[in-house]
Amino acid sequence: MILKMNNRGIVLIYVYMVVFVLLVLMSAYLSQTNNEARLSERTRHSTEAFYIAEGALQQAMLDLRQDMIASEDWFDGDIDGIAMAINASSFTPIPYGSNTMGDGTFLVELKGITGKNSYMWVRATGTSSGITRRVQAYLQAKNLSPWDNAIFAADGTADPSENPINGNVDVRGSVHILGNPLDPNRDAMEMGGGAKIGNNYAGISPMLSLRIPPLDPQDFNGDMVETLNAEVRVKHGKLSISGTASVGEPNVTGDSFKETLDGVYITDGYSGNKGASSVFSDNGTATPYDAGDLVQFKTFDDPYGSYPSYRAFVLAEGTNLGAGNFDNTRPDFTIPGKFKWEWQGNTGTITIIDPGVFYVNGTDIEIGKKNSTVFYEGRATLVALGGDLNVHSDLYTVGTFPLDDVVAFLAEEEIEIGHESQLKVIGAFYAEETIEVAKQSSIAGTLFADSVSLGAQVPNVYQVPELIRNLPPGLIAPERLIIIKVKSWQEVS
Repeated sequence: MILKMNNRGIVLIYVYMVVFVLLVLMSAYLSQTNNEARLSERTRHSTEAFYIAEGALQQAMLDLRQDMIASEDWFDGDIDGIAMAINASSFTPIPYGSNTMGDGTFLVELKGITGKNSYMWVRATGTSSGITRRVQAYLQAKNLSPWDNAIFAADGTADPSENPINGNVDVRGSVHILGNPLDPNRDAMEMGGGAKIGNNYAGISPMLSLRIPPLDPQDFNGDMVETLNAEVRVKHGKLSISGTASVGEPNVTGDSFKETLDGVYITDGYSGNKGASSVFSDNGTATPYDAGDLVQFKTFDDPYGSYPSYRAFVLAEGTNLGAGNFDNTRPDFTIPGKFKWEWQGNTGTITIIDPGVFYVNGTDIEIGKKNSTVFYEGRATLVALGGDLNVHSDLYTVGTFPLDDVVAFLAEEEIEIGHESQLKVIGAFYAEETIEVAKQSSIAGTLFADSVSLGAQVPNVYQVPELIRNLPPGLIAPERLIIIKVKSWQEVS
């Protein structure tokens, strides 16, 4: 009987021990579950805070883009209508009317860059239930207007057997080619011989350099260098590079100008016996075209403002010059119309008294004669409606292009430059069909056409960066086509 009682006591102790262990395990489990729930909740809020920060960054990028489209200036006292002053010494908050996003809040701060008006630091902070995440980005605003290039070629209607850019050329500045989307193996531009795309004014004629603004030195890897901030874009087709041709040059430390290009954006890659090995760019050679469908080739038939076409705008708003020849055989004249235009044959000088749009209708425009020089002063867009525009002489500004004097020469058909001799020409040129440059002519400004035909003697084209900020009135395709590029991104504490 005593033995049975002892057995019952031992069993009871065992039961108590099992219950105790189960209670301990259950307590540990509940504690672990609670900790995991708290950790999961904290992770959720941390993730939410990160997404809020990213969302705030995207909102700031949108506002910065809209502001650049509207005013082309981030430092004029407001960002897309929100009053604020930005400096380069510290971050300044954007005073948004509301700082809530989702279940959290955000803060966006901006800091400028001394001497770089199209660059910006953006710091975005997201907060959710007391947990904060912060991201920081270095942004650049880039205007992809065709006028912000040395050469822009569309190839929308050209012979598909030809490249959008034919012939060799020494280009100093940006090149943008849309190309024909039907054949990705087609060469959009073929470079051989002495062809080059460079990022500085090396070799420019003194007659041109005296009439265009000097390049402001910028810091590049610790060197203060003159640079055109040149980039190459090819939407469809390959860039062919052979022989000694090159896109950019290897960087040389310690000199005063930039050799490498700022960027190359080509989806279909390279061809030729050198190909990508002769490309020297800050972003390498593998970055695809980055503009989507933002950039389009505008024609005389496309709507322009409230007008059904650019042609209709010119006829309604422009001044008709009558005859289209400007050389020493044409007597002096003054066209009084809506805008005033004066020609002095003895000095070969065009004077635009009132800036505006001028045109001839159904005939060609002929500028100069062989072995002569034509000068122009003032601001205007000169249009050959239904005809060609031919430049037979040197063509200079009186003052500095484009700060003092700027004329855009437009042809509804073709433009030819330098067939008679090697010319030096300053201006902005647009042809709905082809721009043809002959011999070793040198051009300071922009060539903008469906296709560009360059002679075998390697002409020179020098982009003038100030042109995009000083376009003449009534120009075709004047829109600012702004993209915001993220040059660097990181999460910061």
